[in-house]
Amino acid sequence: MAEKYETIEKNHGRIEKRRYWLMNSVADFIDSEKWVGLKTIGIVESERKILGRVIK
Repeated sequence: MAEKYETIEKNHGRIEKRRYWLMNSVADFIDSEKWVGLKTIGIVESERKILGRVIK
């Protein structure tokens, strides 16, 4: 199960949205034996909206 966080910033005519996921259970990943000692994996997704145009 992953924890999810989201931040939204509105500055200088743009909106920036970021989503963060943290996964604390990595034992079920493919090739987990190659990652001995790994405890957490994090992912960040970023999106900016400037003048109505979305940039990912």
